[in-house]
Amino acid sequence: MEDKFTPQESFPQNDIERIQKEVERIKNTPEFEGVDDRAVIKESIKQAYPQITPQNVASSASPVTDHNENNLLPAYMQNDSDEDKDEVEELIHLALTAGIEIAIAEARKRRTRILDDLHDALTDKVMPQLEDRNKL
Repeated sequence: MEDKFTPQESFPQNDIERIQKEVERIKNTPEFEGVDDRAVIKESIKQAYPQITPQNVASSASPVTDHNENNLLPAYMQNDSDEDKDEVEELIHLALTAGIEIAIAEARKRRTRILDDLHDALTDKVMPQLEDRNKL
């Protein structure tokens, strides 16, 4: 499967700022003391976009990770079906173009596994952007 993601692409600035605020809040809670940054970011994404339903989000765009920066998918998806891989890649592209909130709302219309995979993929892609801002 050919990867359509280019590493220089980034999520909308307001999404990164929203997640960054959540990271800072979560890092200051006792239950996340000593937890690795990846787990904090994943939880921050979940907290920043809680229970979003498609009706609550106005979509302005249509849908268009081994932890390798050139790959969108989480490593554990390596042996998944091409259909599942394409679905998660489509959601990542949606997050990059229309925003994370819209991508998560779209993922909630699908199987729970796809939403979980999206959270993992977003974590892998958001982490370097937060690191670049020296916010981890």
